[in-house]
Amino acid sequence: MAKKITSLNISNVSIETADTIGAALNISRSAAFDYVMIAYRPFASRVSHHHNEVKKLGEFLLNQSVDAHLSSIRGIPEITREEFFLAGWKSHIKSQLNIPSFEHYRHNTSDGTMSKGEKKIIEEQLEGFVDTYRMRGAIHIKTDRIVDKNSPNVKGYSNTILIKDTSWNGYFFDFNNIVLLPISDLITHGVKEVLKRKKIYSNAPYICWINIYHTNELAVMVPIIQEDEVSDHRKNEKVIIVINPFTGV
Repeated sequence: MAKKITSLNISNVSIETADTIGAALNISRSAAFDYVMIAYRPFASRVSHHHNEVKKLGEFLLNQSVDAHLSSIRGIPEITREEFFLAGWKSHIKSQLNIPSFEHYRHNTSDGTMSKGEKKIIEEQLEGFVDTYRMRGAIHIKTDRIVDKNSPNVKGYSNTILIKDTSWNGYFFDFNNIVLLPISDLITHGVKEVLKRKKIYSNAPYICWINIYHTNELAVMVPIIQEDEVSDHRKNEKVIIVINPFTGV
């Protein structure tokens, strides 16, 4: 059954070509388009197949170029990508100044969920840390959370990590796409499979993921991407992140 298409952006050249075919075959313009597409159909699957092959080749070449670049700067003996970027995280990205704290907030839920007020207070504190210490960002991670069901209070402990920079050696640490993944699953299946099982997908050409912190049997995972794949806006934006592993990010 024919389907009616109400909106198409067709170039003048294509229209002129369809009119030429239509005149030769004594058919309408729309019939000429249909005629051409039917004739083209056997090639469509081949084009799709080759497109996928080209995409795979592009990904392969990207991985090869990344490996070559890493080999040139990490030296011998070789280490894994994750080890390499984790070393960069510790030496150039993460500040040595950690800020542990004991927390006490009023809450209106019976679980560990943060209220909007609590999150706003924490984000304002992080903004203050970033400005005071002249950092690029701050990540607040709750490490313990106790809900008192007999009173409107929640308490616990947290740790704030300050971020000196978001780029290193031509690579960008994409903190705003941090995810929490179960440590046991990572050990059993690996990062790629766990992301797939959790239905966490991205079109960004991430090189790898590194674990920057773990608490409550969850790993805080940061993706790494080549710096030239990231817009200037994202490179310059401030990193303010609050992570509550007791109810998710």
